[in-house]
Amino acid sequence: MLKRICTFAALALLLSACGWFGGKDDDISQFSQDKLYKEAKESLNLGDFAKAIKMLENYESRFPYGVQAQQAILD
Repeated sequence: MLKRICTFAALALLLSACGWFGGKDDDISQFSQDKLYKEAKESLNLGDFAKAIKMLENYESRFPYGVQAQQAILD
């Protein structure tokens, strides 16, 4: 019984540690208007559609009347 509890505790500790070593995502809320659009287009061109969608939606919500707002909606 004690061996089973120790094994479970070690497994739980190991799995919780996975978050400590993950890479830090860029905080896109701090990007400028031009940088956000440029990064979104780059992600789109590279085929990273999930990231591109996230960035374009963020662009559209933060800069609804921005220079590339209509293009961001179309992309």
